[in-house]
Amino acid sequence: MRSILLAVTAVILTAGSTFASERAPDGVIADPDSHVVVFENEHVRVIENISSPGKASPMHSHNTMLIVSVDLARLKLTVPGQEPMIVDLRPGQVMWMENPEHAWELLAGQLHVIAIEVKSAAQAN
Repeated sequence: MRSILLAVTAVILTAGSTFASERAPDGVIADPDSHVVVFENEHVRVIENISSPGKASPMHSHNTMLIVSVDLARLKLTVPGQEPMIVDLRPGQVMWMENPEHAWELLAGQLHVIAIEVKSAAQAN
């Protein structure tokens, strides 16, 4: 299980390596129903996502972020240049993603994640 999670995380991390001018729109703009900003200051932007099965989010991007899963969910995750993959999230799971760009569809469970985008990481890129 740990090796699968590491492999999925590695794919997601490498997916953020496109140039800024080629990147998909910001998640809050591309899918405002799923990406709700619950806190923002000069250091971080915190986004909460609560979605039910069948919900799909179009291709979008984020700043480097830490994600905490609050509930069980199974997603079909698509990143540019890769085959879609199935990702299982569990409560308490934590993931670090550098400049991710992705689309997703919720296949099962209740997607509930908190994403903490780190603004200083975006300035360093």
